[in-house]
Amino acid sequence: MGVVVFAFAAGAMDYITKPPDEVELLARVQSALRLKREMDERRAREQELRQVNRRLERVLGDLDEKHRLLELEQEKSERLLL
Repeated sequence: MGVVVFAFAAGAMDYITKPPDEVELLARVQSALRLKREMDERRAREQELRQVNRRLERVLGDLDEKHRLLELEQEKSERLLL
């Protein structure tokens, strides 16, 4: 059992004894593949969210600039009316 503890301490995520049981081996491989797919999907979603966030930041920056220009025009109009 010391080898298993050492393996996990070294970063192993799973283990299987020899000779491997075919059903157990298949289940563990399927589990590992499912985890890999989920991690890949999460990374893809995170990348998409980063892109959306960048677009939103640009839009907000544009809106802020337009708002600033609108305020300047409003001040100018008020001065002209006075």
